[in-house]
Amino acid sequence: IFVGRRVGGFGRLVVVEHAPMLFSWYAHHSKFAVRQGDAIKKGDLIAYSGKSGRAKGPHLHFEIRQGAFAKSIDPSLILPPSRKLAVR
Repeated sequence: IFVGRRVGGFGRLVVVEHAPMLFSWYAHHSKFAVRQGDAIKKGDLIAYSGKSGRAKGPHLHFEIRQGAFAKSIDPSLILPPSRKLAVR
């Protein structure tokens, strides 16, 4: 639902809506691989890691949020316990 900059200190940010009011945030990218409005599915490349925004070094900032701009929640409350995230 969002691909861009200018949200806090997140630098290049991708926000994905998974269900009504359930979002994942991926931040600090060096380059985007999607555009706002693109349909994506599990395993699709959405961006390349980097150090944009206030990041001190290259990394991926990941959050799960309930509500578009609500406080982030513990991802273990949403993701299954055996789930492993693939980093490319």
